[in-house]
Amino acid sequence: ETIIKKPCHSKLREQFIKVAKHFHESQINAYSDLSAVALTLDGGTIQYGHFLDYAISSPLFDLKPYLYEADFMANNTTEYIKSKTEEILNDLLKKNIKVKSITGDNYPAQLYALSSWSKTALWKTTNNEEIKKIIFYPCFCHTLQLVADDVENNQQIKDCISIIDKVKKFINNKFSKITGKVPDEVDTRWFSHFNSLKFILRNADSIFNARNEMLKHLETKRDESSANERNELLLNIKEDEFELLFQYSDVMVPIYSATLYFDSNISKAVEIVPIVTQIEKHWEALLCNNAYKSFHQAIQTLLDRLNHRKFHLL
Repeated sequence: ETIIKKPCHSKLREQFIKVAKHFHESQINAYSDLSAVALTLDGGTIQYGHFLDYAISSPLFDLKPYLYEADFMANNTTEYIKSKTEEILNDLLKKNIKVKSITGDNYPAQLYALSSWSKTALWKTTNNEEIKKIIFYPCFCHTLQLVADDVENNQQIKDCISIIDKVKKFINNKFSKITGKVPDEVDTRWFSHFNSLKFILRNADSIFNARNEMLKHLETKRDESSANERNELLLNIKEDEFELLFQYSDVMVPIYSATLYFDSNISKAVEIVPIVTQIEKHWEALLCNNAYKSFHQAIQTLLDRLNHRKFHLL
């Protein structure tokens, strides 16, 4: 009988490192054969500080981005981002990886470090002529979600968000077996909030049918518990509030649709300007529609903030 011994921890570790190095080298070799490579810079806050991630991908092929380096000891300052980005670019260029563009977040430190309009941008301080040719694009999806964040304090928007939260909680507690559970939201991803709204509106008929059936059943009961249940149904599922949510979805749907589109690899930077124009025309049309009068202040703010933020896309 053959006895198979389990490999020791050190042997497994060595093998994992060997496989990881081989995979990394294969990715570098593959990207070095491409005529154009895009670099994506993502920054954020973790429990003990700030991080910067650098990933490479190709605008010419539908390739999953490859995480080239993750810096978990980063400083969220313009000078640090410039220095680290130049270090990464020099390293990639030495490996014959031809970076033609960088996409980053819209955080001030990144914008001042990399945007073409910034007087202190990397492109104006570096001595490397190849780096000077690289184009920086602020993330368009992030720009749109910041525009959505800009109207969060508008009273009409706050009312709609409160209704969504109330309906979501009620459905998940009472109607989930009938309609399914409303999707969870991610605080830092605005479109996940819209996913909840889309679920509620898509299932509006089922929600109201379930409510009406329960109300019909409770009509024959006169006890206090049934009366409370009836009041709860009428308080949480209201026709006028759903009408308001349908209008809210019409106002915000351009941001949601554009975010999903540009989050895919089929989108191109040249499509940003025409899509911004379409969003503006949609909101301008709603401003001329008296049915959306209660949202006109919010819509005007959206237009103003989009006009302000699109400057960073240039």
